[in-house]
Amino acid sequence: MSACFIASSAEQTGSTGAAFVVLNSQKEFDLNGDYSTTVGNFTAPYGGIYEMWANLSLASHTACDYTLTIDNVTAGDDGLQAINQLGATGICSVNVNGLVEADKGDSIRCRLLCSAGANPVIDADVSKFGGCLVIKK
Repeated sequence: MSACFIASSAEQTGSTGAAFVVLNSQKEFDLNGDYSTTVGNFTAPYGGIYEMWANLSLASHTACDYTLTIDNVTAGDDGLQAINQLGATGICSVNVNGLVEADKGDSIRCRLLCSAGANPVIDADVSKFGGCLVIKK
């Protein structure tokens, strides 16, 4: 059986200066029921390598550095990071993708950090977080 999910976000406002978990509360599909919309974690049903990605659309922002992270909470690994320096206000996208190693039962999440300025607002429906098992251990 394969492990694969995609979830989209409702509108969400974060805090400046602190990383917050992006809660993608609307499952588009989740083959095994491994993504929790209440805590924002994907729980790896198998040990292996997962292709993970996140694409966030910010409905409003101010000039600052945004760090989008996909991390393995259980292993304490901030695996994938994308840093975007945004100098203008308005709508923009922040993206990250890559491979994450996980053991069975590990939790993987997506977090966003805005270094300064106004609190970022994640746009509903177009912001997504997903992943699929690529290699099973």
